[in-house]
Amino acid sequence: MMSFEVLPSSPGGKIAAVLALIIFIAAFAVTVRPMAGLAEAATGKGGTIIGAGQPGGAPGPTASGTGISVAQGKAVAVRGMYGVPGVPVGDPARTEDKLRSGGVNAVFVPGDEAAVQWFKSRGYKVFISVNAFGGRGPWKRWPDSRPVTAAGRPYGEDRPQEREIGGVCPTHPGWRAERLRHIDTLLKRFGPHADGIWLDFIRYPGLWERTGAAAYYPDTCYCPRCRRLFSEHLAATGKRPAVSLPAMEAPAAAAWIRSHRSREWRQWKQEQILSFVREVRKLRDERTGTGGVPPRGKTATGTGVAADSGGSAVGAAENYGGTASAAGQHEGARFAAGAASDSGRMAGAATPGRGADARAAAGAERSSGRSFLLGAFLVPWTKGEREGAVSWILGQDPFALGGLVDVVSPMVYHRMVGRSPAWVGEMTAYYRETMPAAVWPIIQSEDTGAAEFRAAVNAAAAGGADGILVYPYRGMKADLWAPLRSFRLRENLLPNPDLTVPGAAAAPPGWTGCAAARTDDLGSRCFVKPGAVGIRAGRDGRGEWRAPLPPCVPGRDYLFSGYFYRDYWENGVYATVRVWGREIKLDNHLQSKRWQHLRGWVTCPGGSLKKMGGEGRPSGSCGDGNSHGALGGAAVNQFVFASDQAGKNFWMTRPVLTPVASASATAARNDSHAKGIDSAGYAVTAGKSSPFGGEVPGAASGDARSGLARSDGEAVIVAVAKDLPVAAAGQAAKEIGAAARQANVSGASASVPAGLYEDFFPIGVYGAGKEDLAQLRRLGLNTVVIGGRGPALRSAVAACHAANFRYVLATPHDPDELRPFLDEIAGHVRPGYLAFYVNDEPEIRSAPVNAAEDVQRLLKDRYPGAATCMAIVRPEACRDYRNASDFFMMDQYPVIGRPMTILSDSLDRAARDVGRERLLAVVQAFREPQSGWPRLPSWEEMDVLAFLAVVHGSRGIFFYTYSHIGKTEDGRRDLARVAGRLNRIYPWLLVPNAAVETPVRMLSRYRWDPQGRPAVHAAVKNRGEETLVIAVNSIGAPVEAELGWPEAERCAVVWELFGNERYPVVAGRLRGSFEAYETKAFHCTR
Repeated sequence: MMSFEVLPSSPGGKIAAVLALIIFIAAFAVTVRPMAGLAEAATGKGGTIIGAGQPGGAPGPTASGTGISVAQGKAVAVRGMYGVPGVPVGDPARTEDKLRSGGVNAVFVPGDEAAVQWFKSRGYKVFISVNAFGGRGPWKRWPDSRPVTAAGRPYGEDRPQEREIGGVCPTHPGWRAERLRHIDTLLKRFGPHADGIWLDFIRYPGLWERTGAAAYYPDTCYCPRCRRLFSEHLAATGKRPAVSLPAMEAPAAAAWIRSHRSREWRQWKQEQILSFVREVRKLRDERTGTGGVPPRGKTATGTGVAADSGGSAVGAAENYGGTASAAGQHEGARFAAGAASDSGRMAGAATPGRGADARAAAGAERSSGRSFLLGAFLVPWTKGEREGAVSWILGQDPFALGGLVDVVSPMVYHRMVGRSPAWVGEMTAYYRETMPAAVWPIIQSEDTGAAEFRAAVNAAAAGGADGILVYPYRGMKADLWAPLRSFRLRENLLPNPDLTVPGAAAAPPGWTGCAAARTDDLGSRCFVKPGAVGIRAGRDGRGEWRAPLPPCVPGRDYLFSGYFYRDYWENGVYATVRVWGREIKLDNHLQSKRWQHLRGWVTCPGGSLKKMGGEGRPSGSCGDGNSHGALGGAAVNQFVFASDQAGKNFWMTRPVLTPVASASATAARNDSHAKGIDSAGYAVTAGKSSPFGGEVPGAASGDARSGLARSDGEAVIVAVAKDLPVAAAGQAAKEIGAAARQANVSGASASVPAGLYEDFFPIGVYGAGKEDLAQLRRLGLNTVVIGGRGPALRSAVAACHAANFRYVLATPHDPDELRPFLDEIAGHVRPGYLAFYVNDEPEIRSAPVNAAEDVQRLLKDRYPGAATCMAIVRPEACRDYRNASDFFMMDQYPVIGRPMTILSDSLDRAARDVGRERLLAVVQAFREPQSGWPRLPSWEEMDVLAFLAVVHGSRGIFFYTYSHIGKTEDGRRDLARVAGRLNRIYPWLLVPNAAVETPVRMLSRYRWDPQGRPAVHAAVKNRGEETLVIAVNSIGAPVEAELGWPEAERCAVVWELFGNERYPVVAGRLRGSFEAYETKAFHCTR
């Protein structure tokens, strides 16, 4: 029997403790706003119940008015054209024929009534572009509107021949008032007829379209008015400057600001842009009465362009004081003095849950009502490039802008800026991840061939574009219209992903809830709210929602994402998702009473699929061998959202399952500009592959950064190596490490350093201060993770230099906050000592990937030789952050109650996505009874964790944390014992493990680790005629094992280094006994 309840919508770091972690998550998580109506109960009245459920009902979130909105209507891909001629110009009928052939359904036209009415009457969405702060025309009327550079010169004075240079100081009151009056006039004239206005040049001035020496974006504006206003702002916020900025010359004022108030200056500049957009939005709302697309988090019911497609065309450029000419231009194709318009990229979202709703609203055809959209053109720079110039120089915060407008249009003119078409998709994905508004990238038509143009269109689609715009109409050759028509929204394989429940239906069409649940009070229960489904498992453990899926294609990668809600966090209690029988763990769902965005990857396996008890859980590989290679079997071709946690409530909304380009797809290059298209429909280039087509910068064939990670087998321990005398140290160790890497390590990205430090194996700790360095040296440690700011941090760095300690500096996670930090440490850090700690378990906070990658870009620009690392507790997340860090520190803590192999298993799992050469390990050295770690690990437990990590390829060992383990003499002694054993074989730690099989045959009663593998894990390291075999007993019981390795028969006797004992090798086999958690290191000269 199937029944469930329909619920009404509501009216309205390293942890010191779990509580501290949850507080930290609540403060910094990328999630939607807290939910309203949390106390609302599901009583069963007026709805159908699956099973008997429990009395009293289940509290649940709401999907409207709370950060989640319900998209309605059929998705229609928006294809917009910028610079369409006005009706009196040319042949309108011929223009329309071309537009129709390209599937164009939105146009940017000159601001005249004839053009608006003509295109509107033919069913087009009609948009108008408005210049905000571009052009040089205002300079004549208001000379003080010309920005002043940090050098004290009028903007553009040093390039008098460049007539394209123009721009207006955003604080000029006369220009701002004139612009608002002009926009108000447009709204009065066209509000009832047009469909939206796009803001161009919504930033400080700069020629972003140029590359190399031709680029021009000096720091502005330091005019007397800006210096006065900023000084007043500082005083109003309690930061009155000690100097008189208005009285200073511009160069001196700029230098003082950079040294003392750079962060405030950046924020103040961004606010000058944002405040103007707020005023425009207020005018739009007042004049049109529609409010445009509601911010993400409000239910949208009528917008005018197609759902989840996002698309609008870019408006015609505008001359100073009026609207643009018929074939108007915007940023990226500048025009004569006096003309001004700004191309734009989508603004990013401060509230991560909002973007999809704004996208759905801005892209949905509604059956009732219409909206007048507000859009913005964005400069296509990430926050991590050019020293953060988009924030610090241009004053454009795309994600904050996205919270004020309905659509952002990044100007991804790839050829203009010397990029491949793949870059179009990369930038689209960058914005779309956290953008509160819909993302409609505007691509270049001029100077592009059909294959190249198609590749750009495909890349935008692959990046998740909600619509696509083209600049300009005049660049559209006959063979470009068909590629434009091919634009499609990214596919969602789930039925009815909006989870709408029409009429009196009890469940979202295409979904079934709790079908196998018991019907008594022990049964599970499923719930429905507008746009969301919930589950509460009973004692039968059958709480689940199911939806059918099409067969998947073997070898194809798929990405699932969605928003999930829980009432409170409880360690070890999580819901799950199964896709084609493959489980996606939701064990990073740590946030409660708010929606958290979660994602996971699935690779469709090949082979044959076996049905198991209707659960869709495969035994072996999947696939039914049909002609097109897709998987079959109704039991497996399902999506399942499930929980077996009795009495716990979980909710899901906005689920998306989409195919992505296989990173291992065979690539081909057609020519130096136009890229070929692989079988998945994405552009690729020889030897390298990007999900968006074209080259992956710095990637090589087999590069883990492109997703071409090698996978090591679980049952066989493998590694790569060179020979090394055990006694070798110092320079010999450096030579060994370098030679081993050169000879044995293949497939690593050239952009990733060979180690956290060159020819150095870090044995480090968290939680130590400069006063601890001498003690740490005596304990055998050589590296510290340190944080802080200002003089205290600089003092700690100086102490590390004096003590010859390597240090890993914890950085801000916000790219806008990173530049001042880097300015602070400049001149105080040293190459060879420095590495950066860029994030701490970002996946459990759902930290944005785009921000993490921006931090990586900024660091690599400033310190290209310094490695970066981040801690990861869920190894599957390495795939998401693979371009945001050089190294990944696995930090799984098993003491007590979990197997010692949890850390090494995580290393193996992460290696599948990023390669083993990019992994480090964090060993538990703390206790926290209130959080499930009741005691400190013993030295044996720390030892087995450390050496299992070495056997599984870790390039460094860190202990978390000295503030715990270092408190007592016993703790320090235990730490010293483990560090001493690592140092006993230190030169060998620089040698990668050999890529050879190391057969292990267990001889004792206790034989297997918790995964059913031999309890003894082993790795081989070779150099010349010497071999070191490291063997670790991974379980807490004595065992006996027989080991073998290639050429073992050449070793008649081996020397065990830790016990100083000799062992015979008979017929190529070595037999040894191991105490619980014991490690042995066998050395021989062949």
